[in-house]
Amino acid sequence: MSILVEQARATVRQERERDARRLQDAQDAVSAAQGKLDSHNSQISAQYSMISRRKAEIASWKRWKSKAKWYQKAGRAARYAYEAGWRNADIAARYTKIGALKASALVAEGAMELAKLTLQGIEAAAVVTPVDLDPRVASLIVAKETAIAALEVIKAPFKGIPIIDGDYSGDIEATLDISGLHGSVTANFDGYSAF
Repeated sequence: MSILVEQARATVRQERERDARRLQDAQDAVSAAQGKLDSHNSQISAQYSMISRRKAEIASWKRWKSKAKWYQKAGRAARYAYEAGWRNADIAARYTKIGALKASALVAEGAMELAKLTLQGIEAAAVVTPVDLDPRVASLIVAKETAIAALEVIKAPFKGIPIIDGDYSGDIEATLDISGLHGSVTANFDGYSAF
């Protein structure tokens, strides 16, 4: 019976080690997805920051052009057109990049949510009770202890009897269920039976 208990313990430990690896993998997946999402959000913020900077630069060049004297207007208008033109093109490119980053961020967010759900499922299924309280192990331990107790009960009537050579035999039938322990014990000695 002890061998069966140890085998059940080994099985439970292997399953828990496997579950621990799966839990770690799921936690790593959530961290990776969160890191990717954070990276996309950081890049989006950087693009918006640069767009604001470019718009401020265009406004500054516009003020510079507006302050021109009558003889500077043509030269400043040309310079303003150049400076505003490439900045507006840069702003448009950044908005395009933001669109792509937002699409990637949505994919990363979906991956993160899926990883979180997977992690929650694994955490919910993770068993944190001691190995010996696992039903597969506990039932064997209870059966073993029941058998030992039953043998003690069988031996009790014979404790006062001197040791006699002879043939002994016996049977123990026990059932353990929700309502308790049920069973019967029989012992035979040289044709005599005890129940």
